[in-house]
Amino acid sequence: MKFGKLKILNLLSALFTFVVMLSVVSNTAFASTLYLSQNSGLLTSGNTFSVDVVLDTNSESINGISAYLSYPTDKLEVTGISYGTAFPVEAAEIDTNGIIEISRGSYTGEVGNVSVATISFIAKEQGQAAISFVNGSAAPRTSDSSDSLDLSQSTGGVFTIEQSQASTTQIPACFP
Repeated sequence: MKFGKLKILNLLSALFTFVVMLSVVSNTAFASTLYLSQNSGLLTSGNTFSVDVVLDTNSESINGISAYLSYPTDKLEVTGISYGTAFPVEAAEIDTNGIIEISRGSYTGEVGNVSVATISFIAKEQGQAAISFVNGSAAPRTSDSSDSLDLSQSTGGVFTIEQSQASTTQIPACFP
């Protein structure tokens, strides 16, 4: 009799371990990520450029997004943030001290590679400017509101800024 109970206990233990491992793997496999539409570029100081903030839901329905991005204020200046039709409910838009917070919602959920926002910058000073997704970012699932975002797999961008070349125009000399 003891052998039968031990066999059942081992079977239940193995089944429990399998279920736990499956839930860990499935949460990782279905993790959403954030990325920028452009992850690098050569810019000239004084020029503007735009990047789209994109959420890849990995086929899950997501009903909200909070994207926190950092950028160097000595190299870049935000000139505008615009939105498309995805996540139509505005919760927050903050740009303070090199941190952008974009928080939006959806009543029905969004699926796929979804453009969340377009951020326009002006390049200011020569050097490297990294735009990164940072802590605070989240993407809750429509099914249970658990966070689906894998921030470690989300990718920002690094942009190189060159000084603008001053144009020189030669003025012909006047001879009497």
